[in-house]
Amino acid sequence: MSMRFWTECVIPNESLKHTNIPGDPGRETFAGISRRYQPNWTGWAHVDAGHDEIALALAYQWYEARWKHLRCDQLTHEGLALKLFDQSVLWGAKKAGLWLQESINAWKLIPPLVEDGIVGFFTVRTANVLTDSEAKAAQVLMGQSAAILHLVNDIGDRRQFLAGHVIRSGKIYA
Repeated sequence: MSMRFWTECVIPNESLKHTNIPGDPGRETFAGISRRYQPNWTGWAHVDAGHDEIALALAYQWYEARWKHLRCDQLTHEGLALKLFDQSVLWGAKKAGLWLQESINAWKLIPPLVEDGIVGFFTVRTANVLTDSEAKAAQVLMGQSAAILHLVNDIGDRRQFLAGHVIRSGKIYA
């Protein structure tokens, strides 16, 4: 699956600018990259200097590296790859990888995957043997895990983000 696919399906859901929305757990972000969770991202120096074009190019490089780190380019089910990638943007790579492994293990395949959140060779291989309907069901299970976490964690000001996450998930399933 090409990188172009995620740039068209996932990245448009991010604000491609510098934001600092009250109640956002990521606090200050640029193009969906949180300074709180990614303080060492090289683009922050350019954001601080007002060089948004350079920072945006670095954001795309960061997203491409995440896509490859998660081995999304090796997954044969596009929806599953996009769901994994999108959840990694929202919740972190390890949590997204864990939800993928849990959803695959729900099919009781032998041998079961180790649920460690690391998307390695065995996770990719097992995901690629899922039928189309199993892969779509795995996406739903991954989405349920994210929704439950969101509902449990999002009280007060953070509730404003729940509808956006639901709409975002719907776009990826389409």
